[in-house]
Amino acid sequence: MAIKREHMIERQGKAFVLYAGLLAEAHENGLKGIRTHLLQVPSVDNGQVAIVFAEVTTERGVFTGLGDATPANVARMMVPHLIRLAETRAKARALRDAVNVGTCSVEELGPDADEHEHRAPVTTPAVKIAPTAARPVVATNGVTRQPVAAMRPTYGGASR
Repeated sequence: MAIKREHMIERQGKAFVLYAGLLAEAHENGLKGIRTHLLQVPSVDNGQVAIVFAEVTTERGVFTGLGDATPANVARMMVPHLIRLAETRAKARALRDAVNVGTCSVEELGPDADEHEHRAPVTTPAVKIAPTAARPVVATNGVTRQPVAAMRPTYGGASR
C-alpha cells in the first residue's frame, strides 16, 4: 500500500513514514481497533526502559508490535514521556505490518546523532504502578475480554 507523500519525511538522507500516515492508511483500509498493554514501567531497576505491546485489528487480521523507550534512545525533550513514546512506537510497528509498509516510522528512531553527542545525562523520576479496578473490555466484534489487571502509573509515589 502506498503512503501519501505528506506522510513521509526525510532524515539523514533516508525516507521514513510518519505515524499519522500509518494511522490514516489503516483507517482507509478497515481499521477496527488498536489496543496497547504496558509491559514494563521504567524504573531505576530496569534502566528506565518502558516497553509496550500493541495489537492492531483490521479487516485482514490482527497485527502486533513491541515498542521500547529509554532516556538513551529518545530525544531529550521526550525523556519525561517514555511510556507514551514506547506506546507510539509499538503502535507504529503493528500498523506498519497491518498496512504492509516496510519503511520504518520516524517515531521508532532515536534522537538525531547531533543531539546524542551533545546531551548531558538525564534522570527521570521512578514510575510505580498502582492497581485500579479491572473492568471487562468489549471489543468491536462484541467479544468481552477480562483484563489481567488494569494499571495506572503513579509518579513519585502519588497517584495522578
